[in-house]
Amino acid sequence: MPRYYYGHWTLGRLIIGCAIPFLVSMVMSCQELRYLAWGKTTEAQIVRNQVERDPGFWGSLLRTQSSSWPERRMVTYTFLDGERLRKEYEEVPMNWTQPGQTIQVQYIAGKENQSRLAGTHHWGWVALFAVSVAAMAVTLGWMVRSTR
Repeated sequence: MPRYYYGHWTLGRLIIGCAIPFLVSMVMSCQELRYLAWGKTTEAQIVRNQVERDPGFWGSLLRTQSSSWPERRMVTYTFLDGERLRKEYEEVPMNWTQPGQTIQVQYIAGKENQSRLAGTHHWGWVALFAVSVAAMAVTLGWMVRSTR
């Protein structure tokens, strides 16, 4: 069976191609795992449910008319974190309907801007992390085989 030499450039590209998604997904999936491990669920009072126009980077830089900016729905809510009242917000889909004056939120105790609507999960980052770990293992296997 012949051995293939992949070359330093090819191996370097494979390593970088695996390392970048690995690092980004590791950070993002850690946030998801933090909610899984330490997240608490409580009821929050809806303070505001409104549609806003977001200029984005280029819209604000070029000072385009606000009628051309894309819309987004923002929900502002308050809840008790221990004895402290927290006021936070979240972007929701445009077709989201307010279920009443209270909603369930999941939050990390004692951390500002660490809350989300209950039931919101980002499993895609965890899956990308698992795939990138597998890709790195395969790449390292190829590297070890090519040096023998």
